[in-house]
Amino acid sequence: MNRFLSYILFLTLTLTSFSEAAYRDIPESSRLTPTLNRLIENGALEGEGFFRADSPIPQTMFWQVITADTGFSPEFATFETPVPAGVDPESEEAQYLREAIRRGWLDADAPYNGLANIKRSEAIRIIIESKGIMAPKMVSSKFREISSGVSRLAKYYPHIEAAYASGMLKDFQVDPFRPQEDLTRRELITWIEQWTANGSQKVSTITPAAQNNRSEEFPYQKRTANQPTRSTTPGIKIESTNQGSLNLSSNNSLDMQVWDAVISQIESKYKFSENLNDEKRAEMINAGIAGLVEALDDKYSNYVTPDKSDEFLEGLEGEFDGIGAYVEMIDENFTITSPIKGSPAEKAGLKAGDIVKAVDGELVTGLGVREIIAKVRGPKDTKVTLTIFREFEGAKDYVVTRGHITIPALTLEFKNGVAVIGLHQFSRTSGQDLAKMITTEVLPKKPRGIVFDLRNNPGGFLTAAVSVGEIFLKEDQEIFTVEYKDRESVYKADGNGELANFNGTMVFLQNKGSASASEILTAMIKDYGIGQIMGTASTGKGTVQEIVSFTNGGNLKLTVAKWLSPDGNWINDIGVLPDVEITDPTAEEKAQEQDRQLDAAIQAALR
Repeated sequence: MNRFLSYILFLTLTLTSFSEAAYRDIPESSRLTPTLNRLIENGALEGEGFFRADSPIPQTMFWQVITADTGFSPEFATFETPVPAGVDPESEEAQYLREAIRRGWLDADAPYNGLANIKRSEAIRIIIESKGIMAPKMVSSKFREISSGVSRLAKYYPHIEAAYASGMLKDFQVDPFRPQEDLTRRELITWIEQWTANGSQKVSTITPAAQNNRSEEFPYQKRTANQPTRSTTPGIKIESTNQGSLNLSSNNSLDMQVWDAVISQIESKYKFSENLNDEKRAEMINAGIAGLVEALDDKYSNYVTPDKSDEFLEGLEGEFDGIGAYVEMIDENFTITSPIKGSPAEKAGLKAGDIVKAVDGELVTGLGVREIIAKVRGPKDTKVTLTIFREFEGAKDYVVTRGHITIPALTLEFKNGVAVIGLHQFSRTSGQDLAKMITTEVLPKKPRGIVFDLRNNPGGFLTAAVSVGEIFLKEDQEIFTVEYKDRESVYKADGNGELANFNGTMVFLQNKGSASASEILTAMIKDYGIGQIMGTASTGKGTVQEIVSFTNGGNLKLTVAKWLSPDGNWINDIGVLPDVEITDPTAEEKAQEQDRQLDAAIQAALR
């Protein structure tokens, strides 16, 4: 939901002129262009059609780029080197894979799927090895202070520090790093470009001397099961045998004793103790709690500090204060993809394709999407000036009076006799509202077919997934199963749904932004063969989170279960695969308000 809010609170798009760039969707002025051109010259990339910078990079392309960037050419391949099973040994792909195997970056015996995506954590390890960068044995304390989103115990953590210290990664790229997300094509080219610009003059760790300093030790070293862990902090004598299960109770846990001991040391010895006021103490405690949850290395579990809780809880209900627009970062431009109907953004005259160049006179070039959103957001009835670049019109200032935005959970329109239902989130009342819409506004008009648009639907409440799912099922048909730590819950339809006997064609549109509850729905649809799934693969979020609020105002979002489709499939990190794949609209198509995916879905519904 946080990601959903980030992209929905304000609109930002960047439209630049497309000239003689190698790829049709990469402008010549893009910072990616020089590196792309070099890779094309090296034979690592084709340089034709669309590059699709924000799509995940398949392994076939990844290995070709990485090996070619080292100066390798297929004509130099060592044919004696084996290739992974299923790869044509005579293909050009095999040549690049042989080189990767020869250099020890890829295991020839491991399963290989050239169409599969590659995780960011694995990609960064391979890239620093290809550049000859040595990862530290232990991460320095300085890097631990500036990085987040990665478990301190993760085996890839030292690789991230090495990439950062070499100039391959910037501050905003390691905080957070998001290790388990798929690497995009833009990220790979950007990392290579940054290494080319900075790498030869950098070292592989922030503080190399720290490796010989005992106070810098971090538990990457191996130890036997019964070898004790000793604290090196003076005055604290604690030992643990590392036996038994993890215990986080305050009465018995070694970890809680260390926690208390650290606080005691700060209280008694910190030189600038006058700065430890109540606000600072609360900040430290909240940072500690956030770090505890972060160490789970679960991208869907996090602790929301009290100062961010109101925004977080508002987001769950689909309400917030802002200008009201859907946004994307396209070709490094903060772009408005669509103002929300009736929003302040629409009333001020903002349009799809508008690029935000400045906020209140401050240029936003080079900033991340969240940073820009933070500048655009603000309390209801306050004003914000956006400098907008619009193709063929140039730059112009727009003054927008912020308002209280309610994200519509449902929208309805008819095109060529087909009902197009936009299901934008799974709010508490989505099931009831959708059922009412179908019975009072859709079925009475005898539609030729129905298209359900679930693109960029981030999900929502589990109860809504149940109430929406049973609209399509007959009594006692399974919607999904939830597996908790100690129990299992099977959710079934409690009656014949409003569309259980619908005779027309139903099509379900999804994309990479379709997650969680929306995937529960499409996975169910796919298992029963109720309708056709079109678009691209969904996010792949197969887990369930519980939100717990605390007396200090903080909120814990914790993964408590995983869900399975009626056929028992777990789509985590895979997603629901479409029956008919249709790539996402390009930046140029969005600017012209063209929607190939929706057009194709409507045509399919008419068959």
